[in-house]
Amino acid sequence: MKVDVGAHVDGYIGDTASTVDLAGKNEELLSAAREAVENCLEISEVGTGLGELGRVAQETIEDKGFKPIQNLGGHTLEQYRQHAGTRIPCIETTTSKSIEKGKAYAVECFATDGAGKVVDGKSGNIYKYQGGNVRNRTARKILKQVKNNYRTLPFTTRWLNQSKARIKLAMSQMVKKGVMKDYGVLREKDGGMVSQHEHTFIVTEEGVEITTK
Repeated sequence: MKVDVGAHVDGYIGDTASTVDLAGKNEELLSAAREAVENCLEISEVGTGLGELGRVAQETIEDKGFKPIQNLGGHTLEQYRQHAGTRIPCIETTTSKSIEKGKAYAVECFATDGAGKVVDGKSGNIYKYQGGNVRNRTARKILKQVKNNYRTLPFTTRWLNQSKARIKLAMSQMVKKGVMKDYGVLREKDGGMVSQHEHTFIVTEEGVEITTK
């Protein structure tokens, strides 16, 4: 079971995740993702290449006998933006980007015994406001609540105070118009098991500070 948690103060976000094995049969898979994150954090400082983080993550996971998820990874964070545009790869890449002082980064690694790639599954109940307005009365009420409470941060429809049927119809309309983005449930391409681990850090004058460990 993967537990992925975020918290924010005035829109400044900490993002963390871990995986627990209730059956106690996949500790090596769990440790592959966990050690990949720890090894990435160990080398993180101003100027460290993001491609180097990907290389370290990939080598750590492969040394354990598993594959990294090639189309998932970490990300930068900004105020009210959980995924702020820069991706931190879970595999070695040729990106020229590097860690910059004053920025927040989420190092996020995934290990699998499958193909090493995820694909979109069914739509879930997680959404994010993209921008724009709507005419539908119920949709307007939902949009007002989202803007007031979550802004552009992800939210679940369980938090909305409308009937389930009205919420479902309104959200469907807003997704079609591009006002809302829906997050589908990801699944491993070959049905493999996946472990996830993540921590957030910021780069200050004193160095790298892990904010969610």
